[in-house]
Amino acid sequence: MILNALILMVLLTGCAKESIRYDTKESTKALLPQIVEYSRAKQVTGAKEIESNLCPVLTDFTQDGSKLRDQIRLIKQELK
Repeated sequence: MILNALILMVLLTGCAKESIRYDTKESTKALLPQIVEYSRAKQVTGAKEIESNLCPVLTDFTQDGSKLRDQIRLIKQELK
């Protein structure tokens, strides 16, 4: 199965035009996920819930999500 996939990939690379590039700013923008913008009220409510420390695992999830949002924003800013 893996060998078939590799053979197919090799065959399909011959179909690509040399002028097509996948590392351009435009292609990178297309690959970046959209960031959901929350209202200020929702952000404040979320911060209060996190500060209450009643859901430590969800707090970790939220912090990871926050890091991801910051990274995406930084990349988008660099691409402008």
